[in-house]
Amino acid sequence: GAVPQREMAATLARVVGCPVRLPVPAWPVRVAMGEQSTLLLGSRRIHPGRALDAGYRFGEVDLERSLRRALGR
Repeated sequence: GAVPQREMAATLARVVGCPVRLPVPAWPVRVAMGEQSTLLLGSRRIHPGRALDAGYRFGEVDLERSLRRALGR
């Protein structure tokens, strides 16, 4: 299922073995990136409906296990 960005970042940091950084306030990102900042700051709730409707079966449902497999860890 979908996971919040904070959980994704913490899990990825654990898998690659680096510390979780403190959150960055939105305003410096907006100043530095302008309109493209929405790519980093915007929330996306993505559901693989079309893939599931077409019969695709995901091999991994656990985020940490999936990241470890994808990154070879």
